[in-house]
Amino acid sequence: MTQAIIQPGTVASSNASIAAGVTITGNIGLGSYGGGAYGALLAPAALGAVTIFNAGVIDAAGTRPGALEVGILLAGGGWLGNAGTIEVTGTAKIGYAIEALAGASVTNAGVIAGFGGIYAAGGVVSNSGLIDVSADGINLAGGAVTNNSSGTIISTAKTSGRTSYAAIGNTGSGSVSVSNAGLLQGVYFAVDLSSAAVVSNSGSIVTSFALGDGILLGNGGTILNRGVISGGYLGAALSGGVDVVINSGTITGSAPARPFHPHIGTGLGIYSTIANSLTNLAGGVIAGAQMGVRTGGAAATIINAGTITGGTMAVGFAAGFANRLVLEPGAQFSGLVDGGNMLGAAIGSVLELAGTSAGMIANFGTFTDFATIVIDPGASWTLSNFTLAPGQSITSTGKISVAMSGNAETISAAPMACFAAGTRILGARGEVAVEDLRVGDLVILPDGSEAPVQWIGRRAIDLARHPAPEKAQPVRIAAEAMADGIPARDLLLSPDHALWFENCLIPVKALVNGRNVTQERRRFVVYYHIELAAHGILFAEAVGCESYLETGNRGCFENAPVADLHADFAPAEFQAMREAKSCFPFVECGPVVERLRGILIRRAFMAPGLRRGWPLSRP
Repeated sequence: MTQAIIQPGTVASSNASIAAGVTITGNIGLGSYGGGAYGALLAPAALGAVTIFNAGVIDAAGTRPGALEVGILLAGGGWLGNAGTIEVTGTAKIGYAIEALAGASVTNAGVIAGFGGIYAAGGVVSNSGLIDVSADGINLAGGAVTNNSSGTIISTAKTSGRTSYAAIGNTGSGSVSVSNAGLLQGVYFAVDLSSAAVVSNSGSIVTSFALGDGILLGNGGTILNRGVISGGYLGAALSGGVDVVINSGTITGSAPARPFHPHIGTGLGIYSTIANSLTNLAGGVIAGAQMGVRTGGAAATIINAGTITGGTMAVGFAAGFANRLVLEPGAQFSGLVDGGNMLGAAIGSVLELAGTSAGMIANFGTFTDFATIVIDPGASWTLSNFTLAPGQSITSTGKISVAMSGNAETISAAPMACFAAGTRILGARGEVAVEDLRVGDLVILPDGSEAPVQWIGRRAIDLARHPAPEKAQPVRIAAEAMADGIPARDLLLSPDHALWFENCLIPVKALVNGRNVTQERRRFVVYYHIELAAHGILFAEAVGCESYLETGNRGCFENAPVADLHADFAPAEFQAMREAKSCFPFVECGPVVERLRGILIRRAFMAPGLRRGWPLSRP
């Protein structure tokens, strides 16, 4: 076997290729390169970017105690490809097999072994081989790592006395990203990143120590998991910044009860602080021997369509924050689910039941400290062992069936018919924005008489998270779409709100034509409705519109009492009652509807001069 000894600090040219069967061994007796670093193949910064490909053996076999040994150093950037072996051996064993500085990139398909694996500053590391070391497998000072499906990165040491080692760790403040499809294995930590980071995993990230952490992000970041993340104390921990977790794989913290972690306990699937957002998708599993998910330090939103389990607690929110737990059909929990804020506290937590297919909570008795229960439009949920505690309220725009002491009850809601905020209503004191009306204010009826407002319902809807936003997105009728001055301004109504035309009531959704009657695409809307002593007609932007009709759906509005807990109407029955009790017939098709649609579409295409005065009979 040919063996070459290369003077440390020198490279013959800007490109080097080490063939198979060639061994290059460092010898610290021949010199050093800056700061006491010794190595086998050193490319100083003066050379600039270099290209090195190794198919042989590079061994920084130093013997001087405390010497920093380097197998290959790229100080000025460039690229290093390894299909052979690069290692740090000898008795000193301090240093990295590869130091890639100034944005240098490394591609490894071979073996990297010994003390430390790769130190990379700002470049890209791609691994499809084996990195098996006692210190950090890869230490990033900014940059990115991709561990491919055939790649394995293992760190076997617990600590160096100054820090804990990991399969992937980092120093410095540069943002980093890690993509793993293979195996990352550490002792205390598999991935330990102290700067803002994104970790994407479809492989396995595990610790070999019963008290280790799978992933620790110390300055916030994002975890996207489709594979396996497993630790002892913690499957994954995020702190110090904005924390986002999206999981469709498995995240576990398996340590049994024993002396607590210095900060947050033991056996947790996920622990997250500061601006928390966690989504557990269908098929996703988050499990902890003691607790599935724990939040702290900020308001948290958890969306679960998968499974979250804990030996004692599935989910534990922190107290003092506006927490929100959103359940999608298929969500499963084992253990207590705690909203964090006691009922009656100044800040309350929200339990939101979402989705469009049927959902079920097998034991609602395990849910505690949620002041508000929200059933989204289109949602349908069955709750067993249900009790509405003092201090709790239900806001329903969907449907739930609840079992209380063996008796089934149903809460459901019809489509909402409402005015969007900002709509002006004609009253005795002129036109007034609907949100500024008060109970007792007088509104004008078609015969010129006045009627007092009995009740005003209000509902804010987050359309970005609505399971069927088209059912709630407002419909806009352009100004003068129907006749001169009608509407007086653009009029925005909920899709099911009815207009008065030829002594019929027509839901505005039946009039959408893509021209002067269009459905909006909004992220958020606030709706209001006005109740009179009897169902009747009032004027919104000069258009006759229906007032609120009580059909058992008052619970659609967030300021309604919780009286509809005992309502027993399905959506079809809501509409039947609406038609039976309304002041005029409801029609969604037929000649009357087609006449109004014809007026709207003709005015949409007529020139402004021709449109003036047509039709002669104002709607």
